[in-house]
Amino acid sequence: MLEMFKRAKKFFLILAIPYIAGLVVLLFPMEARIIAPGNITATEGFLSINREWKTENPYHSIFVMSFDRPTLFQYGMGRVSTTLRLDDIPPVERRVRNPYETGQAQRRLSFRAAMIATLKELDMQVEYTTYTRVNAVYRSATHEDIAAGERILSVNGREDVRQALMEAPCGAEVELVVQDEAREEEPRTIKMRKVEVGDGECVFGLALVDGYEIDYGSIHPEIIFRRDWTDFVGGPSGGLMQALYFHYALTGEDLSGERIITGTGTIDADGNVGLVGGVREKVITAAQKGADVMFVPLPSLENDANYTEALETRDEFGFALDIVPVSSMKEAIDHLRKIGGDNDE
Repeated sequence: MLEMFKRAKKFFLILAIPYIAGLVVLLFPMEARIIAPGNITATEGFLSINREWKTENPYHSIFVMSFDRPTLFQYGMGRVSTTLRLDDIPPVERRVRNPYETGQAQRRLSFRAAMIATLKELDMQVEYTTYTRVNAVYRSATHEDIAAGERILSVNGREDVRQALMEAPCGAEVELVVQDEAREEEPRTIKMRKVEVGDGECVFGLALVDGYEIDYGSIHPEIIFRRDWTDFVGGPSGGLMQALYFHYALTGEDLSGERIITGTGTIDADGNVGLVGGVREKVITAAQKGADVMFVPLPSLENDANYTEALETRDEFGFALDIVPVSSMKEAIDHLRKIGGDNDE
């Protein structure tokens, strides 16, 4: 009986080896990030307007997918795939807190910037103010009660927020007066310390940008801009395409020439287009989803990283995709008119 038990034990141990190995491959997490192609999505639903034209929206934003700590199996797929990219995970202190909420806050700001830029481009009335806004909170931040999208009103009583934070010495504790994005709550005071992170840099763990507060009463009453929009896709990189959609919605001028128009790039209130990440995966996505034209940021001839990456990716795969570099919303509109959209000149 004992001999039989020993044989059975040996048999089950032999069977367990591939089972355990399979579990390791399927479940063991790797310290890496995988970035993969995603999809294109119609840029619409962000505002309603009392107009007669109701045609299919020709403008599409691009989103890509990324996830941290893939399994060993997924990591192996990333190593051999030509369309997946492996990247390093930032150090803990450089990781963003609450990535989903951060992405939504960034996209809400992008909508406002796109709306302002479009109204200014069309010489339509819009009044707005700027403020210092939290774009992201990193894990190195020493206070939990601050979030992306919030306003920083002052630092130690100073309203020049960025300068005050920059001048604070390493290890200093400062008082910040902050307020929620919608200003539904009273301002509150929090204390934060400037700490040294792994590379020797001293930080508060905050990324700051200019925020825009629109006076919606200054906009034509027929335009209703949705302020509560959320989705699983976040971030600011759809700003340019949002602006082109707003231009179409406000004018009815279809510049697509029956093409599928997509693109990527942040936008500010003056219509300037800024650099983004994931350009390689966005080019692959646009081509795979049948896009004809893709706008990419080219803020200046010296700042050509996105454009260069887009051209290299298109040429690597042999995509028949028109890659168009732009530094502003106006350049994108002018290009569409030039290649066959409506032309009222």
